[in-house]
Amino acid sequence: MRFILSIALLACASITSAASLTVIIADPANQEGTIRIALFNSPEGFPETEYLVKSIEVSASSVDSDAKVTTIFKNLSPGTYAISTYHDANDNEVLDKNSFGIPKEPYGFGNNAEGDFGPAKFEDASFVVTEEGENIQEIKLH
Repeated sequence: MRFILSIALLACASITSAASLTVIIADPANQEGTIRIALFNSPEGFPETEYLVKSIEVSASSVDSDAKVTTIFKNLSPGTYAISTYHDANDNEVLDKNSFGIPKEPYGFGNNAEGDFGPAKFEDASFVVTEEGENIQEIKLH
């Protein structure tokens, strides 16, 4: 009986330790293409080696009346995360850049961080996700 009770308590503990993160992308460039959102749980590999990825097709039905696209990452462990996102307007699954390496498609980072002559640093784009309360990142694309 104790074994069954222990298993039940462990199951409840793991369910309650999951957190969610709402990501809001403000003002997509247009209603074409795909918003690609990469979530990172470590500075190693940022911004190329992501932890989780979401892709949202941009259309009249996915953009709300405030010109925002919203998605939720569920079942996250509480901790520090960062976001890198871009609007893949031509759906080629690559952030297009010009010959100088400057992005030609809208992009953004957690905390609306900006990099100096390159992508933002993990430390600037990172935030804490907690079990309780609202975990929200609203990102304006550049």
